[in-house]
Amino acid sequence: MSKIDRRIRNVTKRGADPFAESGLAPEESRRYQPESQALINETLAPKEPLTGEHSPLGSEHQNPIGSRIKD
Repeated sequence: MSKIDRRIRNVTKRGADPFAESGLAPEESRRYQPESQALINETLAPKEPLTGEHSPLGSEHQNPIGSRIKD
């Protein structure tokens, strides 16, 4: 079984520029910041549950008795 290296070598502080810390030039770092922040915001955004028309069941689904239920 091979060993997995799990040692943390660098932690970027909040508000710091991870691209600059990685050695990128300031203008290149600024170019990547907006896209990176957008991806972070999208990942951290609360996810809405799939309901209604976006549900795999649709906006109407059947209850176990057989009558239709409207959302």
